[in-house]
Amino acid sequence: SDFTPLIVFVNRKSGGQKGAFLYEELSRNLNPHQVFDLAVHNPERILKIFSDVPNVKVLVCGGDGTIQWILNTIEGLNLRNGPIPVAVLPLGTGNDLARVLGWGRGFNMDDNIPEILVGVKDAHITLLDRWEIEVANSGRATRKASKAAPSSIIFNNYFGIGVDATTALRFHQTRDQYPEWFFSRLTNKLWYVLHGAREIVDRSCAGLASKMRLVCDGEEVDIPSYAEGIILLNVNSFAGGVKMWNDRAGSQENLHRYGTFQSFGRSSMHDGMLDVVAVNGSLHLGEMNVGLSRPTQLCQGKEITIEMTSPMAMQVDGEPWTQKPCQMTISHKSQAHMLRKTVDTNGEAALRMQELLTWASDRRVLGEDQYQALLKEMSRRFM
Repeated sequence: SDFTPLIVFVNRKSGGQKGAFLYEELSRNLNPHQVFDLAVHNPERILKIFSDVPNVKVLVCGGDGTIQWILNTIEGLNLRNGPIPVAVLPLGTGNDLARVLGWGRGFNMDDNIPEILVGVKDAHITLLDRWEIEVANSGRATRKASKAAPSSIIFNNYFGIGVDATTALRFHQTRDQYPEWFFSRLTNKLWYVLHGAREIVDRSCAGLASKMRLVCDGEEVDIPSYAEGIILLNVNSFAGGVKMWNDRAGSQENLHRYGTFQSFGRSSMHDGMLDVVAVNGSLHLGEMNVGLSRPTQLCQGKEITIEMTSPMAMQVDGEPWTQKPCQMTISHKSQAHMLRKTVDTNGEAALRMQELLTWASDRRVLGEDQYQALLKEMSRRFM
């Protein structure tokens, strides 16, 4: 059927004035009962109501934190018909997940709303690995000391330790103290640049290799002596679109590792593997942002263990904190169903294949296990 029910969740506080503007525009273009303000409505209750509606899709309008909230809610409901597929209309600053899914770097007020909605209708399902960090032997020191220290943390995009997280932490602390200084995406980026420039001078994460131990799938990985940051990547987009993992198999840059050679696989957000890289410092991050440099590729693995012997800034999907000495185990948690914008012949083929799988599932030609297995293999082949 061409009938595609849509639920829209909007974080009106995201993107300065854009969140409120987008909420009003979507309410005009859709039935207002389809559009929900997350400051007012509980997404769990809404998703339960719509969970049995055939072919239902979700559009999330907000930043990475909003996306995390909705994906956690869908997963927690353990829906009988499987996860509801989610599209993203980005209102945050980095918007890395939205970029890799084809939804662009961010919503602008002159964007065509009906065109966006047609794009969601025609989007095809792809899978997104979700990862869990188990923290042992220590508490987590957050930006606000009054917050409880969780023993596990979930992320979708990346997990950063060191220099990138230090810059993000200083940015968030400044925004918490002076929210009126952060009123647009451009202003936010300028503040990031300012805090990054400060870290070039401070070099507060120098000597990172002596403060942590990295183990990938049971094998210890050497951390370069010059490293000031380690980043675990699930999606190949970081800090607003920087491609951190070099997929060119066989290139010297892809193979070079401390004077030896090692071949790595391609980056994928649904292969059950994390890509681990090292960065030299804040200046190196700046060079990567303008395409003048790349990080050092360290390893790829299904389970990563990190032992910290000193307090260190960390961040997941742009949310930073200061972590006390501890041991952390990062492992695969689950897979979410995401909607990738169909923009080329490859995407069109994936969309038609997905329609065939849905038809077969609805008519009991395929069981649920067969459907999920074929969907996973389709994602691997087409994306």
